[in-house]
Amino acid sequence: MMKNATVTGTDYKPYRFRDLGSAASFQARCIRPMRIMLGDDEMFWVVTPADAARLERQGFEYAE
Repeated sequence: MMKNATVTGTDYKPYRFRDLGSAASFQARCIRPMRIMLGDDEMFWVVTPADAARLERQGFEYAE
């Protein structure tokens, strides 16, 4: 993953998907644990658990 300073304060650039099925398929193939969040750009974001916790504190919701 590439380092990215974003407005949401995440450490890494999230992987973005248009549908939940694609995001879940990607998440299942990841070596490290990942979480799926509903992004503010009408897409599903796959992020690390630490980034998911930060996003949740900022008002984002888990997709699952």
